[in-house]
Amino acid sequence: FFKVYRGELRHSQELIENKSKTKERIGHLFVFNGKNREEIEKFNAGDIGATAKLKSSFIGATLYAGKQEEKLPEFKFPEPLITQAVKPESEKDNEKLGEGLQLIHRLDPCFISEHSPEFNELVVSAMSKSHIDIMAEKIKAKYKIKFSFVLPQVSYRETISSRSKAQGKYKKQS
Repeated sequence: FFKVYRGELRHSQELIENKSKTKERIGHLFVFNGKNREEIEKFNAGDIGATAKLKSSFIGATLYAGKQEEKLPEFKFPEPLITQAVKPESEKDNEKLGEGLQLIHRLDPCFISEHSPEFNELVVSAMSKSHIDIMAEKIKAKYKIKFSFVLPQVSYRETISSRSKAQGKYKKQS
């Protein structure tokens, strides 16, 4: 889905992606009304529509036509609320799992994965437990790997902040 901010967008038009400066060819343009979609020839400024099969553009990308680069404020995605550790069933699945998690993050920026060097575990964060489960099913279906979720390990760190003095007497009871 996209929104046209200025000018018009036509079927088969070439646009440039703002960050990578790669060219994108817009294929068919669609308008959705519920579950029905209708193909359309052009969009004007302010219109919201959809297209399919963009090669290098993902969520939050800005596309522009012509020589002048468009600067739009970056969209701030919400911070994830829940964190879980991922444990692959075999070590050979570890690379495929990492690849799948990176792909999911490009498609859904609210889904974040990172490696915890302290405990050597892969940790994923998302908006909810069902969000994690849906993304896990997508990875399992695409890469044919098995993994499970466990509670992440937490490192407890304390720092001595001030001096203290104590005295005691040891009394053995009989």
